[in-house]
Amino acid sequence: MRIRPLLVLSVALLSCLATAPARAAGNDLTGQSAPELTLSDGLNGASAATNFATLRGKVVCLKFWLTHCPICRGTLPQFQELNDRYSRAGVVCLGVVIDTAEGVQGYLKEKGWTFQVGCDPDGRSASRYGVQHYPADYVVGPDGVVRASNGFPRAVIEEELRKVRSAELGPVPDSLKSVRDAVEDGDYGLALRLAEAAAKADGAAPDVKAVAAKVLELARRRQENRFTRAAALQKSGNRAEAQAELEKILKDFTGTSLEARAKEMLAASAGK
Repeated sequence: MRIRPLLVLSVALLSCLATAPARAAGNDLTGQSAPELTLSDGLNGASAATNFATLRGKVVCLKFWLTHCPICRGTLPQFQELNDRYSRAGVVCLGVVIDTAEGVQGYLKEKGWTFQVGCDPDGRSASRYGVQHYPADYVVGPDGVVRASNGFPRAVIEEELRKVRSAELGPVPDSLKSVRDAVEDGDYGLALRLAEAAAKADGAAPDVKAVAAKVLELARRRQENRFTRAAALQKSGNRAEAQAELEKILKDFTGTSLEARAKEMLAASAGK
């Protein structure tokens, strides 16, 4: 009989129920390297091998929670919203639960949560963050440094995503600063319009054409991600929302080499 995990769960549940709203749930680690994770198992894409080495280059929204904690459960819809909004943009929403995969999988299935879940039944990872009250939330940057403790500030997430997008694009000539700014803002339609116009100009330098090719690659990937989201909306019965997303994709990529693809997808959706 494994007594320690049960003891950890009991103590952790009491900590959850005793949480004062104004009290920090874990240590303030902002500006420090994120303590490593040690997971026994995982669900929804996470596994025992998931750690900050495997997540390097990603923005991580990390939530420590308990399966049977009502306060924790109350925060999960917002955590799912974070996952839905940012997962295709390079953010990993990882909920580290003080439970086993067997103990939590039924609840995940019942509620339809799709964010990644790491299992920490002994609370070893949680203890490294000084978690005494649940839930406890952290934002970890692509460099593995904690950027926010005990919360998920949207401004922090967006700033870390800018770093990811900038690194993904790589260096650009000074003449294409506006392209880099658009990429950092996540506006790949504008970035592609600017880059393709610069590449088609008389006497365009090879480095300008190389950047345009890179932006096209990134923009195509983002466009396909958005098509996938629209298809998921349509499949779930949200036809109006799916149509609106496809119309916005077309608007965003009008005047680029990806406009025809956007028109094709919109027409196909309208014909269903």
